Amino acid sequence: MTKQAQTSKNLKLSAKAAEYISENPDSIKDFTGNLSFVVFSANDDSLNKINTNLAKKLKNESKNVIKVQQTNDKKFPWKFTSLSI
Repeated sequence: MTKQAQTSKNLKLSAKAAEYISENPDSIKDFTGNLSFVVFSANDDSLNKINTNLAKKLKNESKNVIKVQQTNDKKFPWKFTSLSI
């Protein structure tokens, strides 16, 4: 996957996640401080592999990483978890 394709996919997913967070602020109430959010697709394994590497790099830089996982559940389309890699 090219960097341009990766960036485009991540921007689209991030926009969807940001919209969800703005409409459901309680979804991230348990997370505080300086955080890095990394999005993961419900269906794109190649993007998820790249983003796993990105999350590892952020963790190696001592960042607090939140995994933002898109789901196929219409009631709960996003899952937020603190990432420990």
